[in-house]
Amino acid sequence: MPMLERLSFTRQFVVLSFAILVVGMATIGIWISSAVEQAVLNRTAGVTALYVDSFVSPVVQDLSDQGELSPTQRADLGGLLTDTPLGEQIVSFKVWSPEGEIIYSPNTELVGQTFAMDGHLLDAFGGEVISEISDLSEDENEYERSKWETLIETYAPLRSAGS
Repeated sequence: MPMLERLSFTRQFVVLSFAILVVGMATIGIWISSAVEQAVLNRTAGVTALYVDSFVSPVVQDLSDQGELSPTQRADLGGLLTDTPLGEQIVSFKVWSPEGEIIYSPNTELVGQTFAMDGHLLDAFGGEVISEISDLSEDENEYERSKWETLIETYAPLRSAGS
């Protein structure tokens, strides 16, 4: 580097130290950002799984026997999100059948629609709790896409009593 050769050793040291400092700061910034994002996703997944197990699962216990929700169950699910602190934090909420049909959603236009069972939805039916930052590009997110660009999307399995 002919430009560095014209500088004194002290100035060369300052220039190279500055470059190393900038690269180090960028690397640490990217690493911390990733760690914070992962921590938020893990916390969201845990809180959502606890919420589903505590509040949603008891309401839908007989869903596996009946295959659909009664009007009382729909009202109970709606009450979980209406005028509650948790309801202020949740943008959308869906209960899916193993066949990919939306059984419950506050957006009634979605109820009865069927979507492909793949990705994280399939993982949730396998028992996993998954959270990700979603760009809402999936077909089932049409309603959410019209209002938001990205959301934290969480898939949590519903478990029947004793399982």
